[in-house]
Amino acid sequence: MSPALPSSTRRFSLVVGVAAAVAVGCGPGDGSEEHPAGVPKIPATEGGYADCPIGGALRPKTVGTRGDVAVGPVIFRAAGALEQQPPSLFEPIDPRSSGVREHPRLRPAAKRDDLFLVAKQLVIVAGSRNVVIAVVDDNSRPAALFYPPGASQATVSDGSQAVGFEGCDRRVGYPGGILSAGPQCLTVEVWVENGDPPQEARLPLGASCQG
Repeated sequence: MSPALPSSTRRFSLVVGVAAAVAVGCGPGDGSEEHPAGVPKIPATEGGYADCPIGGALRPKTVGTRGDVAVGPVIFRAAGALEQQPPSLFEPIDPRSSGVREHPRLRPAAKRDDLFLVAKQLVIVAGSRNVVIAVVDDNSRPAALFYPPGASQATVSDGSQAVGFEGCDRRVGYPGGILSAGPQCLTVEVWVENGDPPQEARLPLGASCQG
């Protein structure tokens, strides 16, 4: 297993590449082991794996919120409430407007003309197996997952099409969000390491997923 990364890197709760996963007792393997026959292979994650958060498990009262979207060991906390958000939340914003809060790894906002708000979405993962969430190819508008947390605005290209979350032997929450170039019912796939074929989750980003 790979050695632990410096704390300055761990602070962003993101590891670049599956092979560079943080050794916290529940990280992904280095890829050298043989993949079990007949088991769907979890997809590669261009955004890396989010570490097991420091601070332990979520309290039971923080799960089971109205509007949760649950798929396998993953809960998209209160994702159903995003349907009630105004379409303007998913329209381009002026990078020169006040209140732009950026993540340090992004390019300066003033140099981008396709800036969108990050729709905050807490992902809760239960169990010890690693999970990958991937945006499917046939959504109606460009979209991306944005983990680590910390920025309220970014471009779709700043996000990732697939992000991994470590299974931490307990229920934990990963803060972050979703970028979408317009309102849509976003479809993502939830993959569980050494598990069954992926399951789909539909997230109503300012638009209904009914019908």
